[in-house]
Amino acid sequence: MKYIYVDESEFATPKNCIGVGGIVSDSHIDEKIIERALTNLKNDPDIQSEETKELDSRTLKRKYFHASEDSKNAHSHIFTEAMKLDYIFCCDFHDPNLSDEGKSLEDYYVLSFINSLVPLANTKENIKCFVEQRPGITTKSLNDSYKLYKRQLLLNAYDQPFIPCFFPQIDFQIVDKTNPGVQIADLLLWVVNRKVNGDLIWYNRIKSAFKYNFISESQSWGGENITIGKGIVEAAKVSQLNYMPKDPDKIVDDNKMMNFFLHAIKVCEYYYKNPVNETSQLKEKIEYIVKHKKDSNKTGYIKKLARTYLMIFDMVDLIENEDSKKNKEFLMLSKKYLALILREDLVHGVRTQIWFNRLRENIITNDPDLLEFDK
Repeated sequence: MKYIYVDESEFATPKNCIGVGGIVSDSHIDEKIIERALTNLKNDPDIQSEETKELDSRTLKRKYFHASEDSKNAHSHIFTEAMKLDYIFCCDFHDPNLSDEGKSLEDYYVLSFINSLVPLANTKENIKCFVEQRPGITTKSLNDSYKLYKRQLLLNAYDQPFIPCFFPQIDFQIVDKTNPGVQIADLLLWVVNRKVNGDLIWYNRIKSAFKYNFISESQSWGGENITIGKGIVEAAKVSQLNYMPKDPDKIVDDNKMMNFFLHAIKVCEYYYKNPVNETSQLKEKIEYIVKHKKDSNKTGYIKKLARTYLMIFDMVDLIENEDSKKNKEFLMLSKKYLALILREDLVHGVRTQIWFNRLRENIITNDPDLLEFDK
């Protein structure tokens, strides 16, 4: 089980970015970390300073931290506790003033949330995701955003089949600002906010073995990825680029394409009969593929087969280290060309989908025994 805590914010001036930041941890973050920080703040003699007394009093009274409303004393104590844990922090932000895309603020929140999921949801494990409430946000809207994220991963699998992609089950829960993990996400998003606006004091205090950040040439889009402590147990393998042959279009013929199709159904059938936890969220999709494999009336079957096969692929490690080079190559090509079916933005993607539909009709009509894998 992985735990994700997400905070959303509009950055302070002069760079008013829309930002979404989240942390992912191998363990649940409970109230003890906040209780310790509040106790240390209460016992801090600096809270008597006229400069910070009112702010510190407010923090202690409400019993939770909110970075944009806290004093430097409160920042220090919650920051100290946050640095003792093991997790990864990631954020994505956009400056609508520098973009010509014409999106609404809500669009930017959704886009930042989806982009943040790329590193946060990079796991085979089930996820509990706690998202701070704000007007308009619902569990349905969060699940809809996750669907968009999964769709983008599936489309990218054609161009980058060698990059493992995972589709874990995510349980979204909307929480308030008192959630301990959300308080830490809020703090670190505030730190990035200050960094984007030229103040590196708190950012430079983060002791991390890995910090990665980017900013687009137009300055309209950026992000951070920071490992705190030991980070998390990662699921992703190293790139499988070595398994991809050069010029794949030159070595893939009709026979290989037919074998990709049959193999995809065979894999679905195997996990229908031998379900594992990593495919539990795909149960209905897998069942559909198996039960309708000879039903020519199911016109959307090919696209559903492609999506289901791709979502199984890395979740169960279809490519194993012990496999022969030939088998690794076959599997990598199957991933690429099944993904091509979904690329309706490409002419050869549409043509490939049509070709697979005709192939399926021909097999069902003339050679249905090819779909019986137990024989």
